[in-house]
Amino acid sequence: MSYLKNYIKFHIRFLLKIYRKILFKFDKNIFALLFNFRSLLIQSKARVSWKGSTFSVTEKGTNFKYKIRHQHQCNVAYEFGVKARADSLADVYFLKQMKFKDGDIFLDCGANVGDLKIWFELQNKKIEYIGFEPSPIEFNCLKDNVYPSIVYNIGLWNKDGELTFYISSQGADSSLIEPKKYDKKIVSKVCKLEKFIDAPIKCLKLEAEGAEPEILEGLGDALGMIEYISADLGYERGIDADSTLVPVTNFLITRGFELVDVEHTRICALYKNKHFKSLQPKKT
Repeated sequence: MSYLKNYIKFHIRFLLKIYRKILFKFDKNIFALLFNFRSLLIQSKARVSWKGSTFSVTEKGTNFKYKIRHQHQCNVAYEFGVKARADSLADVYFLKQMKFKDGDIFLDCGANVGDLKIWFELQNKKIEYIGFEPSPIEFNCLKDNVYPSIVYNIGLWNKDGELTFYISSQGADSSLIEPKKYDKKIVSKVCKLEKFIDAPIKCLKLEAEGAEPEILEGLGDALGMIEYISADLGYERGIDADSTLVPVTNFLITRGFELVDVEHTRICALYKNKHFKSLQPKKT
């Protein structure tokens, strides 16, 4: 029986792989049609339509509506539905381990189109979401998707100024550090993250395609005002595609953080500020 199940699973994965390759060869409207047909077959409630400049992703039976720009990104994110996407991101970034409450501040650095906020909305957690995304195309989706939350169309770095930004949107791989492959490059304004912190932060989510060390350096003394840091530290830094797990871990441990957990599929890590409680006001 187990042999039969494994046999079926293998062939389903094989067929899905072929299907995905075929899917991206069609124009946007045909892609949406095929995506929706597959959703019916696998009983997913996610639906996609092309609106001329972006895809609109909806969830059947709900008021959910999100904008996303590229076929590959859309398929990867919503292939199995909106809830599946939210749960997947919650697991990758350890959101369930942080015990969020209403009013907590969440910084989404490398926000892309704001998918991470979906989990909070589904959980009815009224956090204060602040997003940072330097890529113009993704930012235009982000500001609509997370409205009325505050978002900034800038890059984060260890100094203020301007830097070349390498855009690779289909796989959400854009970076301030030159990667092996990219679609085009633009000049992006960059700032130190410390400028945006004037209150205790529950969580800093960090996904910068290899620029995580520079962003952390740009926090300065404001680093101590952050309780948790959840970071994607996979093999994405520069032409050699290095991981930033070791430099980030070393940096944070020497500044009062401890490593809490590691997600090995994407090499994401969760860090906690051991001294954060001392920053909170005392009860009277």
